[in-house]
Amino acid sequence: MILSKRFFHKFIAPIGGAVERAMQRYDSDKRYRTLFTRPHVNLHLFFQLSDCESQRDLAQELEEDRDLQEAVGCPSVNHSSLSRANARRTFRVFRYIFHTLYPKAISCAGSVLKSLEGLKQVKILDESFLECCASMAWAQYRKTKNGLKLHLLLDLRRIPNKLVLTPGRENE
Repeated sequence: MILSKRFFHKFIAPIGGAVERAMQRYDSDKRYRTLFTRPHVNLHLFFQLSDCESQRDLAQELEEDRDLQEAVGCPSVNHSSLSRANARRTFRVFRYIFHTLYPKAISCAGSVLKSLEGLKQVKILDESFLECCASMAWAQYRKTKNGLKLHLLLDLRRIPNKLVLTPGRENE
């Protein structure tokens, strides 16, 4: 495991209350027998913090590492169970957690943002590559892979000013 168990516990500790409230609000564990909400959220967080490239990688990492199983809060889960949970669990749980934690993150970053207030004309450009399925011929990237690029222009308050989608092979 790339992340230490101790670091991961510290990282997920502040979100526990938000996850618990989301679980109660949306009854998100109803009809689930294996991958409950808290481990599901923890797995997504681990996925973002680790070098896993796919759900298969994540499932394999979880299967091989007892410390990770303990840190995430679930025994090994195969990638198909994770995929089903992603498809069936309502997005509202994740949206609720985000909207609960976002103001806290902004307040923590407040002093840094205040120091940047004089730079109102500065814009942030972010480009992300999004893989697409093979049937999306318009998003041709390589012979074996389709994809597109998402370009997002933000101001310093992180408010999007412009969003542009381009074919994956185009330059920035």
